[in-house]
Amino acid sequence: MKRGIIFFICFIQIIFISSAFAQSTQITNSLNYLISTQNPDGSWGTDISGIEILPSTVSVLETLQVLNQNNTSNYTNALLWLQLQGLETTDYLSERIHALSVAGTDEDLLISYVDEIYTGAWGGDDSPDVDNLDTLLALQALKKINYSEQNMINSGIEYLKNNQNADGGWGLKQGMDSEVYYTALVLSTLQQFSLTTTLATAINKATSYLIAHQNPDGGFGSGGVNPAPTIDGI
Repeated sequence: MKRGIIFFICFIQIIFISSAFAQSTQITNSLNYLISTQNPDGSWGTDISGIEILPSTVSVLETLQVLNQNNTSNYTNALLWLQLQGLETTDYLSERIHALSVAGTDEDLLISYVDEIYTGAWGGDDSPDVDNLDTLLALQALKKINYSEQNMINSGIEYLKNNQNADGGWGLKQGMDSEVYYTALVLSTLQQFSLTTTLATAINKATSYLIAHQNPDGGFGSGGVNPAPTIDGI
């Protein structure tokens, strides 16, 4: 459900960005679909554990913002649901910061999770078990709220750069084989920050890795050169 919704809303955003389709029937129909699939509690998704519900709801919230639906009951109900969630992990906090960056954030708790002494990176919570995924999610969230402590931002970027494999890709953790999924996420994160020579080199290597792992049909993921986890349905 999460993958389907996230790619569906990416489609909406792509159409909306094009001025030729800004008031299109496709946008209206897509928005009606999102509204019709909202859960009674204001969220989106079906996983009762919440693992898929949170990112799905955040993705829809951000899409509603793009479509100027901030004053609707659907947006308000989703926002209330999100504010009531007890989020105690890096990925959950990062997702919520993306959605609540205007009204308030959980940056203090997110910052407390950084392994500042040893790596300058993030793990799932305040444990020292850091990884690339939680670090890139934290960096995206801090970028969204214009976090001012540049040294912490730089430490996270350096951690990701240092974990890049010789083939230009990334795995979930340092030393793991490169995968298209994680490489694409790290690449999209690094591109949000000011380029230095070393960062540009890392980005170019990652781009080359992804190009080399594109499937004959033009997509990426399972069934191609690199049978890594698919990028949410691609």
